[in-house]
Amino acid sequence: MFKKIVFTIIIIVLHFFDKFFEKKYLITLLYHKVNDTHGSKNTVNISSFQKQMKWLCEHGYKTLRISEVDTFLKNYSNSKRILISFDDGYQDNLVLAAPIMARYGFTGVIFIATAFIGTVGRLGNDQDKMLNEVEISRLEDFGWDICNHFHSHHKLTELQPEQIRDEIKTSQAILRTLIRCKKNVNYFALPYNRHNREVEKILSEYNCSFFIGDGITKRSPDSKFIQRIEISPEDSLIKFQLKISVTHNLLKGQYYKLINMLTS
Repeated sequence: MFKKIVFTIIIIVLHFFDKFFEKKYLITLLYHKVNDTHGSKNTVNISSFQKQMKWLCEHGYKTLRISEVDTFLKNYSNSKRILISFDDGYQDNLVLAAPIMARYGFTGVIFIATAFIGTVGRLGNDQDKMLNEVEISRLEDFGWDICNHFHSHHKLTELQPEQIRDEIKTSQAILRTLIRCKKNVNYFALPYNRHNREVEKILSEYNCSFFIGDGITKRSPDSKFIQRIEISPEDSLIKFQLKISVTHNLLKGQYYKLINMLTS
């Protein structure tokens, strides 16, 4: 009980200071699966997800469309905007997550690994169902943006340059046949968040935006790599509030810099 009270006070203080910083940053959340399969990796249960969406709504957040990201990053805005993203393309994003989000007026962005469209058990757990072509279209009916998670979901750091380029071309070609907004094929999330200078050099050849993690993105005309905050199954509502606090993320960054200085 005492611990919860302390955390609540910390959250109140952090979000008070957020008012001075949040206009300068984009907060992007990252989910994978939303269901009640016990012990499933990368899966937020339905009750927790519903509470998180309710809290965002009650605190004045509104979701961004992917087409609004570039403008939001380049121009001043006083509104509390957030991007809610999902990786891989699991069926429960449509069946469970989308209706909950719609209840609060939210839309999402989903990054599809195109080699796994319509499959079962090939990505994630044995029972995990991936969105098929019809279901992807239904997500667009919910106002969601369908974007790119490369083709085969390989770690880019383990691929040769031409293999990375093939991954980009293949996934773009497949998605163009499926989605209404063709420009969305140019928004990518990196599998496993794996990247290095060589990967970033190859990606810079393309006029695209790339989603990586872990953190928040400072608003700037040059923001090509967008940070995300992954929400995990273990996150309580208080920890969720802590994770999305701009002030917390800024302090966390300074803490890591200090540790690196002391240990280098």
